[in-house]
Amino acid sequence: GTVSWFNDNGFIALFGVPTAQEHTPQKAISAAISILDNTNHYFDQLRNSGIDVEIRIGINTGIVLTKGGNNNNSERRRRYIPVGDTTSLAIKARGLAPANTIVMTENTYHVTKHQFTCLPIGEFTTNSTEEPLKAYSVLAYNQDNNKIRISSTRRVSRFVGRERELESLIVAFKESKLGTVQLVGVVGEAGIGKSRLMLEFKESLAGDDFTFVEGSCLHYGDAIPYLPLLQALRYYFDITPGE
Repeated sequence: GTVSWFNDNGFIALFGVPTAQEHTPQKAISAAISILDNTNHYFDQLRNSGIDVEIRIGINTGIVLTKGGNNNNSERRRRYIPVGDTTSLAIKARGLAPANTIVMTENTYHVTKHQFTCLPIGEFTTNSTEEPLKAYSVLAYNQDNNKIRISSTRRVSRFVGRERELESLIVAFKESKLGTVQLVGVVGEAGIGKSRLMLEFKESLAGDDFTFVEGSCLHYGDAIPYLPLLQALRYYFDITPGE
């Protein structure tokens, strides 16, 4: 994320600015969970010394308009000042959060509910919305956080236009069953349907004897050795986040 504004009481971070990224709501929640996990021990020490410290985090998802905060030409150093309802709703959600918790709006909940365990905590209204908006408290990562399996719960449209690619995967699978090692690369822009293709491939093998494991490549995971392999092993051995 990019910290766009801060003062003595808190800060605003934008995910997907200045460069558009995949899965920004999930990244925002993961960052919030990491903040709480990494500060709890330190804050406990402060409380034992008589200093009471609390964190409240609010998250919302939507289109953010920004204006430049200075004339620095460096994209990494330029300051982005958000304007509009998206950040206002995040601030409103933060106001609903009990101490040391994360609260997100229903906008974020709808696109992340399969990846995180959440609890509805009520509704709130704003001057810019006619209907009350629901708010949810983030409890933990969802233990069943497999991207292909999650895709199967979201599928609402018929699979079309990828018959040749699907057939190539099926042929590679048959060759592997004959003892020939196969490595297939599926490359495409974000949202083009790579996960859906893999889901259809997996389901086309129903009745065959095979083991399916999944690991994901992340754009910020370059510094983590063997990240996709580690994720695949965690999935296979049912190792949950934090273990």
